[in-house]
Amino acid sequence: MELCTREVREKGRRVLVYVTFTDTRDLTGRVKELLEAAGLRTRILKGTVPPPQRERWIQERVTEGIDVLVANPALVKTGLDLYAFPTFIYLCPGYSIYTLRQAARRA
Repeated sequence: MELCTREVREKGRRVLVYVTFTDTRDLTGRVKELLEAAGLRTRILKGTVPPPQRERWIQERVTEGIDVLVANPALVKTGLDLYAFPTFIYLCPGYSIYTLRQAARRA
C-alpha cells in the first residue's frame, strides 16, 4: 500500500498490481479494498472481460481517472500495451516465469 501510495501521490504514476491467485482464493477484492482505504481509485480487470475488449476496457478506466489497476498477469500477457501504467507491482507472482516476463513487457 505504501509503495502504491508513493507512486501515485508523489510521482503521479498509475500502478498496475499483478495478483496471480484469482481463482479459488481470489485476493483481488481484498487488495482493492485495502487500496481504496488508502484513498486510491482502484479497479479490477476480471477474466469476464473478453480478450478483444480488454484494451478498450482499460482505456475507459484510465479515462475515469483510476490510480491502480489490479489484474492477473495472464489476462494481459499478450497483445496489450499498458503505457498508462508505468509502475508494476507483483503481489503473489505465481510459478510461470513465461507469464511473468510476458506481463512485464506490457509497458
